[in-house]
Amino acid sequence: MYIVVTPPLTPPLKRTSGPLALKLGCSMSGMLLRRVTQSPTAIGAIASRAIDRSRTLALQSAIMSIVGIEERLLALLWAFAERWGTLVADGARIEMNVPQSVLAEMVGTRRPTVSLALGNLRDRGLLISAESGCWVLAGAPPSAMAPIADAG
Repeated sequence: MYIVVTPPLTPPLKRTSGPLALKLGCSMSGMLLRRVTQSPTAIGAIASRAIDRSRTLALQSAIMSIVGIEERLLALLWAFAERWGTLVADGARIEMNVPQSVLAEMVGTRRPTVSLALGNLRDRGLLISAESGCWVLAGAPPSAMAPIADAG
């Protein structure tokens, strides 16, 4: 596998212009670029991070395409469980203290809607609040998660 590094399309800034931080950033970027391209380990690490990021974006896109906030929220929580959860007898346990406002941003809605959706998921028996910052997702992941898991 080869990574081709092309020169930037815009000319580099002159060393005499701009604040010191800008000058240092420009002068170090060329040196850093040369060092990185000489290190297969660094190239591999950068490529790995880029692949991880593309998978994360694909997962976010897939979750956002799900119709219905409850289903979208459930898919997000199962994605959390897959990455950071532990299997328990009832399903999957997630120990994360994520504010509802953050969950709302992640599923594309407002905090009150997330609060209602979490309540509805509890009422349907799909989500159990164990303690503060801990949820148990009951059963197996929903069938709508199968294509999302395959994308990741």
